[in-house]
Amino acid sequence: MEERFKSDKFSYLIGALADGSLYSNKDHYVYRVTYYQHSKSYLLSCIEPRIKSLFHIKGHFYYDTRKSVYYYEITSKEVYQIYKSAIESFKADTDRKVPLWIKDGTKSIQCNFISGFFDADGWYYIVPEKHDYRIRFGQSEYYILQDIKDFLDTEFKCSEVLGPYQSKEGVKPYFELHIHGIDQVCKFHESVKPCHPDKQINVKELRNCHQ
Repeated sequence: MEERFKSDKFSYLIGALADGSLYSNKDHYVYRVTYYQHSKSYLLSCIEPRIKSLFHIKGHFYYDTRKSVYYYEITSKEVYQIYKSAIESFKADTDRKVPLWIKDGTKSIQCNFISGFFDADGWYYIVPEKHDYRIRFGQSEYYILQDIKDFLDTEFKCSEVLGPYQSKEGVKPYFELHIHGIDQVCKFHESVKPCHPDKQINVKELRNCHQ
């Protein structure tokens, strides 16, 4: 992987690929990098600008009526190959992990990866009447969440990686990682800076309501 791509923007895109895929068919010269989302505005505001800035191309939007999901697709062999070299074991068949260049990267690179990953596979769980304020990550891959926990443990008090849980029969078990407390939620939002339009919170208002 070229050094010039070891950047904050690309680490965000790799994290966001938690809800995405790479596909190639050499015989038919098909190379795809695809991001999936229920929110088209997220793909427009968080994924496309980074793709355009890094690779100077635009992808294409599609809508899957069967799954009610939008997807943003980049059909470029060059871009596919750059992603392939960057994801390492992140999309392996087994024992998926965070890429080493992100593990060994700067705090900013790690933070952007977490931001992209949270936008894809995380959410805020905020129930003031129960005094329950949480950041939650959900994933079928234990080692990815363990790597994220290792990143966050220097600044936050995280749970252990919880699970596996079985949501329903025939579905791959999943794991969760939690961060509890209003102060930690606010700190996470201010430092990690999620991009997803549906995952924005008013930190000042949240703190005032809690006082």
